[in-house]
Amino acid sequence: MAQNEEDLDLDVAAAKPKGGRLGKILLFVTLGVLVAGLSVTTTLLLLDGDSGAEAQAEGTETSAETKSAKKGSQVPMYLTLDPAFVVNLNDDSGVRFLQVSVSVMAYSQEALDKIETHMPLLRHHLVLLFSNQKFVDLKSREGKIALQEEALATVRNALTEVAGAPLVEALYLPSIVGQ
Repeated sequence: MAQNEEDLDLDVAAAKPKGGRLGKILLFVTLGVLVAGLSVTTTLLLLDGDSGAEAQAEGTETSAETKSAKKGSQVPMYLTLDPAFVVNLNDDSGVRFLQVSVSVMAYSQEALDKIETHMPLLRHHLVLLFSNQKFVDLKSREGKIALQEEALATVRNALTEVAGAPLVEALYLPSIVGQ
């Protein structure tokens, strides 16, 4: 009986290393592939990073020169139309309110000064535009983008009539709250 127990131990011990060898081989192969992949990736990133930084620095200078040539070396300037607009909305489900903050962007202080001069006119047109909106339309991202585009067109049209030029390059709605 003692021999049978030893035989059993030997059979079990002999069976384990075969399965273990396959698992170890797969583990080492997988680790080897991962290490090789990480090594190649790191090397490429480091090599591209150095040459890319030089190329990017040259490209940045070129693109900055191109942009400044297009805009006449002008930097964007912003003006916030304070206070925020608060209007009633046309809505059949009850009284709804909309609060909108508006900022405009121009490329010169002279343009911003003219915009400030005509602020009552701009606020009038924007109040009419905002109060004519529907609450349902403003819930979606597309509705907010459409409102932004309409507001830009409204401001540019009003400024063109009174100042002879649109003056505003962009209009942003940093805050829109509906209730």
